[in-house]
Amino acid sequence: MRRITYLFAFIVLFSNCENKRHVPKNINIVTEKEQINTVLEVWHKNAADANFEGYFGGMTNNGVFIGTDASENWTNVEFKDFSKPYFDKGKAWSFTAIERNVYIYKDGEIAWFDELLDTHMGICRGSGV
Repeated sequence: MRRITYLFAFIVLFSNCENKRHVPKNINIVTEKEQINTVLEVWHKNAADANFEGYFGGMTNNGVFIGTDASENWTNVEFKDFSKPYFDKGKAWSFTAIERNVYIYKDGEIAWFDELLDTHMGICRGSGV
C-alpha cells in the first residue's frame, strides 16, 4: 500500500507541475516556422556555396551530424574535420529541400524538422532539432 501511495503522489505532483507550466500565448507558429525554414535554406545554401563559417555557424558546438550512411554519426568537430577539405576546394555539397515539416513544441522553446532532399545521391532525408 505504501508503494501505491508514493506512486500516486509522484504522478499527481508531476501532472500538477505540467498543468501550471507557463505556455506563452504570443507565439506565432506560422512566423516561427517561416523563420526556421529560412535558417535551413540559408544553411543548405552555405554548403552549396562552400561557406564553411556560415555552414558550421548554423550548428551548435555540441551538435551531432547524422549523415546519409549508417556509419556517419559525427560530432561537430569530427564533421568539421571531415568537411573542411571539401569546403576548401570550393565545392561542398548541394542539397535542395523537396519537402519539409517543421514542428514546434507548445512552449515555443523547442522545434524540430524533417525533410526530403534532392541530392547528387538521389533523394535523401534530413532532420534536426
